[in-house]
Amino acid sequence: MQYKARVTSSSTMGSRHRRVKDRTEAGSRRVRRVEDATTDAGDGVWDKHVRLVGLCFAITFASLYPQIRALVGPRGVFPAAQVVALIGGAIEDPFARALRFPTLFHWVPPTAAALEATCAAGGVCGAAVAAGTRSSRAALLVAVACFLSVATVGGEFLAYPWDSLLLETGFLALLVEPVGSGARPAAWVAAAHRCLAFRLIWGMGLQKFYGVDRATSEWWNGTYLTTFYHWQPMPTPLAFYAHGAPPAFHAASCAVVGLSQCALPLLFFFRSRALRRLCLAVVAAEQVWIQATGNYGVFNVLTVVVCAAPLLDGGRGRAAEGAAARLRAGLALAHVLCGAFFLARRLAVGAATADYPWLSASDWLFDDGAAVGVFRAPLGPGAFRTAKPALAAAVAALRLVAPFRACNDYGIFRTGAGAAKKYTIGLEGAARGRDVFEALALPTGAHCATGGALRPSALPGWFAPHQPRLDHSFFYAGLGTSIARAVAHEQHHLAPIATPSALLAATGAALLDGGGDAASLFAAAPDGLDRLNYVRSLCVFGGAPPPPLTGPIPWACERLGPPAPLHPLPPDWLRARARALRDGLAREAALERAPPGALLALAAAAATAAFLARGSVAGTGGGGSPN
Repeated sequence: MQYKARVTSSSTMGSRHRRVKDRTEAGSRRVRRVEDATTDAGDGVWDKHVRLVGLCFAITFASLYPQIRALVGPRGVFPAAQVVALIGGAIEDPFARALRFPTLFHWVPPTAAALEATCAAGGVCGAAVAAGTRSSRAALLVAVACFLSVATVGGEFLAYPWDSLLLETGFLALLVEPVGSGARPAAWVAAAHRCLAFRLIWGMGLQKFYGVDRATSEWWNGTYLTTFYHWQPMPTPLAFYAHGAPPAFHAASCAVVGLSQCALPLLFFFRSRALRRLCLAVVAAEQVWIQATGNYGVFNVLTVVVCAAPLLDGGRGRAAEGAAARLRAGLALAHVLCGAFFLARRLAVGAATADYPWLSASDWLFDDGAAVGVFRAPLGPGAFRTAKPALAAAVAALRLVAPFRACNDYGIFRTGAGAAKKYTIGLEGAARGRDVFEALALPTGAHCATGGALRPSALPGWFAPHQPRLDHSFFYAGLGTSIARAVAHEQHHLAPIATPSALLAATGAALLDGGGDAASLFAAAPDGLDRLNYVRSLCVFGGAPPPPLTGPIPWACERLGPPAPLHPLPPDWLRARARALRDGLAREAALERAPPGALLALAAAAATAAFLARGSVAGTGGGGSPN
């Protein structure tokens, strides 16, 4: 009996010792997780990421501030007050109006002073984030809200891919720990940033190489870049030299683009830090070349910022602790799922047909039958009927997110350059009492052809990340389209604003309105205009090579017919826009709705995801060996 008692006592003490040891090891693991969350080889990378996102907002607002009054001010090209009035007339419920078209200008009249103050506030807050202020999250929230407000009423002038990317990156940066905290974001937040980097680069590759006829695709046969350097919206002096490179160089460049945008992103999820750093170096080199040969606003800088932090971060995934952290992790997980749905749709539609919309951030979400119809052909009747409730529920959730541009689909330059023709539209005007028409030169000089050559640029050869937005819109007008049609975006029911004829007529009306504010968008414009003509020209690189660093680029232009008078907008234009908006919203109301059971299941899945997001994600932070 004594022996049994001693055995029992020894086993009890052994079990207690094991429990104490387990508790000690668990505590050590928690300490290591905290240490991994604050210090490792990637120390401070997320602080730098948030600060660089703030810098991108500051740069964008600094570029937009001197233009905003002339673009959408009361005497601008497309007044924002008209957009707000149209939305107010179409949607009576203020809450529904704010959800569908989110902007502060539902409550603050969009006067010129209010628009400039919004840009100034956003720029100051972005600069504060870049400077590393302790209240970085609040400052970044203000910057995002200001830019979303301006973008919603900015029409085609703020419909570019980098505008949507800036908003999406800003929303994700709000989920990161504040600057100066020294803590790595939760595992799902880091995963969302890496998925965004993947979706951005891979989406660009899919747009060029997937779902196209390889026999006729300019990207597949290596001819796209033979004309792209002069065809693109606003080339740099280096583009002149790249354009003259031999065909083998352009074919090799197309192959490099295919590898870097289609194959390379698949390596973003590897655990090897050295491999991910190599991926970042390739992405950065590609963006430097694009920046060197073309002016695309903040896009190239922002692309590197988007990819840098998730690829450089080499620490373990951190568990989300606390209700607020779990909420942020749940939102990040929802963002990952939304992005996965966009990619799944692109793969499904691209495999079924080459007729894929240019950049369907959300246009298909609000079209007739598009809620689940886009998957009907790829899935087949049987699979479609099975998946239909889940698809409808997912699309219903995406419809709530789309107007905020918090999750987008990316891809551009699928076709178009192979025509080897750059069409431009220029304006010329005559002052009162004079019969001599003088050219109205835009700052880039790229769209003011009135004779044998274009006016020299008033800007240096490289002016990105600054973006002259009217110049960019005139590029699409020369092609007979617009950015809002070439790149479909959230406010597509306002698309009648974006026809080339409407752009020209609205610009002319703003210029004839005593010069208005629109005259500030032109480098040269005669005073006292009372008549305007427009000229369409065909332009190619020509003449002597430009100075490598300063320009201007020499163009050889051929007029396509005599100047034509610029007619004003028709009197019923606003009524037509209001009718188009009401019809579009009526089509939205009639769209197929998700069954209640599917919506409840989606809500339950979201709640479960938020609960599971407390834990870490294996590999998302690059845990394990950093080598």
